[in-house]
Amino acid sequence: MIDISYPLLAVQIVTFLVAMFLLWKLFWNPLVNFMKNRASSIENDITTAKKSREEGESLEKEYRTKLSDIDAEARKVMEKAAEEGGKYKENVMSGAREDAKRMLAAVQGEISEEKRDAVKSLREDIVSLSIAAAEKILEESISKKAKDKYLDEFLEGLK
Repeated sequence: MIDISYPLLAVQIVTFLVAMFLLWKLFWNPLVNFMKNRASSIENDITTAKKSREEGESLEKEYRTKLSDIDAEARKVMEKAAEEGGKYKENVMSGAREDAKRMLAAVQGEISEEKRDAVKSLREDIVSLSIAAAEKILEESISKKAKDKYLDEFLEGLK
């Protein structure tokens, strides 16, 4: 059987209680304080993390909104640039058309003036050739007065 020594048992119990008292006095309060501090630190970290996450989410929403605004503004700028480019193209094209019309009118005017000059010159050449031919044929039979009369009649007929 087991032999129990009561005085040894009493000493062990007293030693255990003294050790427990010493541990409680020396280590329990610092351990409890450490655990409280650690728990509050963890709670603060969790709260800070939640706040940071919420701020991050709000910043993300804000950035997404700004990005969509920037995209919309960029689209508007591109549309405006395309519209202004079209207007500029139309202005350039209409200016070029008007310049071409003016140049064509000027060229047509020059052509008609040269045509008139050529017809006039041709008439004068025909008249002078006709006069020369008529003079040779009628040189001996017509007087100067008659020549002038026939010349005036011929010129009137050409006009």
